[in-house]
Amino acid sequence: VYTGTHDNETISGWFLGMSKADRDFVRDYMGDHDTANKWMYKRLVATAMASTANMCVIPAQDWLGLDNNSRMNVPGTVNVNWSWRLLPGQITDALAEEVLIITKRFGRANWDALKRLEKQQKQTETDK
Repeated sequence: VYTGTHDNETISGWFLGMSKADRDFVRDYMGDHDTANKWMYKRLVATAMASTANMCVIPAQDWLGLDNNSRMNVPGTVNVNWSWRLLPGQITDALAEEVLIITKRFGRANWDALKRLEKQQKQTETDK
């Protein structure tokens, strides 16, 4: 499951750009009429993560809740494509923690990498 690819809107841009009736349909499907529109990207990411699909791909733009100004590509256009770049500092410690929590919650964490990280952290604490 993908929240998006290089050729479509960001999930935030998609949700905020649709009609109220379509947003209400999405909210009905998800059983969520309480989350503010600007935060629905988080619920949509969680819905993708909860999928039974073997893999779940969330572009950085969707983790960040960016609008369509951060699209990678608009099919059939030139001169505007492939210019978006992740900027230093956009992936904050808070976002990394959020990604870790949601990937653990839905069983999508890289458990081997987490074990190595925990081992490194313990070694760092021992070395102090």
